[in-house]
Amino acid sequence: MAFEIIKPSQSFLHPQVFLKKMACANNHEENFCSQLIKRAAKNQVRLHILADSSDLRIISFIAISASELINSPCVTIDYLLTSPTHRGVVFKELLRTSQR
Repeated sequence: MAFEIIKPSQSFLHPQVFLKKMACANNHEENFCSQLIKRAAKNQVRLHILADSSDLRIISFIAISASELINSPCVTIDYLLTSPTHRGVVFKELLRTSQR
């Protein structure tokens, strides 16, 4: 399987468009993804998406934002989600050379 890291365009940051490419396990995940997409469209979080290169189906994504902790800037992982069909799967293509 070939992978691609996607920086989503503004047109991709609509819940209907995003959810067509991302398989969620239940309504709770869908609702949370919709909220994150809206926050990403407003530049409140940044999404980094791992997708299948052949059809750009979303395999996994991480949502991060800037925050502050005890008067020090930090990066917060707001959400990390992998599609149900890829949970628990080890992709040899993504392992570092030293781990093979």
